[in-house]
Amino acid sequence: MIIRSQPLYAIVLLASMSGVANAQSITIAGPTNSDGFFHPGDTMNVYVTAPQNCFVTVSAPLHYQTSPPFSTTTPHNFTVTIPSNAAAGVQTLKARFNCAPTQSQVGLTIGQFEVEPGQIASNATLSVSPASVWLKFNGQAFSVNVYLNENNSSMQVSRSSLLTATVADPSIVSVDGATVASGSHDGTTYVEFSLGELSVSLPVTNEATGLRGDLNGDSKVDIDDLNILDGALNTPANGPSDARDLNHDGIINALDARILVTLCTRPGCATH
Repeated sequence: MIIRSQPLYAIVLLASMSGVANAQSITIAGPTNSDGFFHPGDTMNVYVTAPQNCFVTVSAPLHYQTSPPFSTTTPHNFTVTIPSNAAAGVQTLKARFNCAPTQSQVGLTIGQFEVEPGQIASNATLSVSPASVWLKFNGQAFSVNVYLNENNSSMQVSRSSLLTATVADPSIVSVDGATVASGSHDGTTYVEFSLGELSVSLPVTNEATGLRGDLNGDSKVDIDDLNILDGALNTPANGPSDARDLNHDGIINALDARILVTLCTRPGCATH
C-alpha cells in the first residue's frame, strides 16, 4: 500500500482562539518523493504556529512516531514517521494547543492509502452509495461514494487514481471520476466503476423534462423548484446546460431566482 498525498506541499489549517493574539496553524511539508506519494517509512516535517510557552503536541494516527513528543518553544517543529503497518483509510494529523488558560485543537487530513490491484484480497468487493441515482433536470450533477470492502472493513476509493468509470449510454449521462451528470437524452443507463478486477454497476436515470425552470422533473414550475434553486444560491453552475443557471452567467444566484418566479405555472408559484 502507498499513501496518496492530498497534496501536502503547503497545506495550512488555521484556528482562532479567544485570549490568544496569534492564530494557530498546522503545516505539513512534503512529500519529498518524486512520485508525489507518501510511503511507509517516510517522514513528514510538521510545523505548528502557536505563541511562545504554549504546550503543543502533535497527535498522529496509531503507531505513527512523532518527535519531539511535545514543544513549548517556538518554532514548534515536529517530525512524523509513517510506519510500515499504517492502517488503510484517511489519515488525520492533529495539533493540540494548551495556551493557559485556553486550550484548542486543529486537525489536518494528511493522506489516504491507495490499494494497488495486486494487493486486493480475493474476497474483496466494490460497492457504491447510493445504489441508484435519479437526475431530475438538465445540467444536474451528483457525486457518489465508491467503497472497497475487504476483511470486514471499507475504504472509500471515490478519488482513487486507480478507479475508472464507463457509461453504457453517454447521451443519457456523463461521468467524471465518481460524479455523474445529466446528458442530452432522457432514459436509464448504467455507470460501471472498476478498480483492478473488481467492478460495480450504478443505474442512473435522467428525467429532465426540458421545461425551463422545472428543476425537480414534475412538469411544472412552482415553489418546490424555487426551493431547489435557493439551496444552490451563490454556487457555480455545473456547466452551460445547468437548468438552475437561468441567465447563463455561470453562477446560480438571486438573478436566477427572479427569473424562475416569472416562469411559475401558477400564480405565486403555488404547487396546487
